[in-house]
Amino acid sequence: MARELALLLLVLRIERLRLQRARRKALQRLAYGLTAAVFLFAAAIFAHLAAFFALVPPFSPAIAAAIVLAADLALAALLFLFASRNRPSAAEQELAALKRQIWQELALSEMWRRLLGLLPGSPEQPRG
Repeated sequence: MARELALLLLVLRIERLRLQRARRKALQRLAYGLTAAVFLFAAAIFAHLAAFFALVPPFSPAIAAAIVLAADLALAALLFLFASRNRPSAAEQELAALKRQIWQELALSEMWRRLLGLLPGSPEQPRG
């Protein structure tokens, strides 16, 4: 029974580490996303003006505006792609595999059978 308790404590410790990493990753993605949005906004203002005025002499104002818009959309897509990355790291994958293995061992454990036998309505419940 002590082994099962130790395994359960290990699972809880692994879960805490996983949640800490997930929180850190989410905050990092949020920071990247906000930073990308700020730079995109500032750069778009200045780039619009510079690009538009550079493109007006060879093209009409409407075509110049369309070219600037296409470039802005491509840049925005690239920055938001970086912000939305969400692949588990090697350490996170290893922790998840270890947690699954421990849960499988606990599921087969005699302690759980005994505990479940004490629950109301279970077939192994002592009758008194």
